[in-house]
Amino acid sequence: MVPDDAQDIHAFLELCRDFPTLEWSRRQGATPAQIDRLRQLVGHPLPRLYEGFLEQMGEHSPIPIGRDGSSRVRDLIALYQDDNEQYPPHVVVITVPSIDPATVLVYGSTDAPFVATSDGDDVDPMLSPTFAHHLYRLPWTMAHWPDNTQLSFGDHEATAVAARATEEGFEHLWFSGGRELCLERGPVKLLVTQRGSTAHAVLMSPTPSACERPAQWLSRLDGARRL
Repeated sequence: MVPDDAQDIHAFLELCRDFPTLEWSRRQGATPAQIDRLRQLVGHPLPRLYEGFLEQMGEHSPIPIGRDGSSRVRDLIALYQDDNEQYPPHVVVITVPSIDPATVLVYGSTDAPFVATSDGDDVDPMLSPTFAHHLYRLPWTMAHWPDNTQLSFGDHEATAVAARATEEGFEHLWFSGGRELCLERGPVKLLVTQRGSTAHAVLMSPTPSACERPAQWLSRLDGARRL
């Protein structure tokens, strides 16, 4: 269940105190005038948490909300001013494209837009159900990533890998969803992602040996390969 304060950027920053290695003090926000200008250009109401993100980190963010593109408001404004017809009208770019496609908000019949990637012509399947799911997943992943064990599963669904994990006592976190499934059991964290027809699993723990047993039973799934 999504927490009541999930749209409050200050609640997010409070949670991030648990991850001091991410240098939150170096964040720099955008100006109100910049955020207002972006609102005018995109033509959609922005999620409250995303506006809070821009207020706190719209100029410099310690966490990348896209794979490699800039999330700075000034760069987003420049993108829309230079070529505002590159993306479909129901899409709002939140990181400019670089080597990888842009990260975008996709608006539809629901109140909250979902997060996906897009090259301008096509929109990829849902990455996260909401911006809140997307944002909260990032520091969780980055903080636990240094100590990990990875597996891939050819021609396999991420949901099937996650279902196998729940049989072993792992539980979904509230920000799990879309192509990024986040689970944990005690000190062991599990991120399962869908990449085309392949599922990819990352087991993370400050004690690497704690990942070994889950890695063993995940390795028994069809098409499993340790990386």
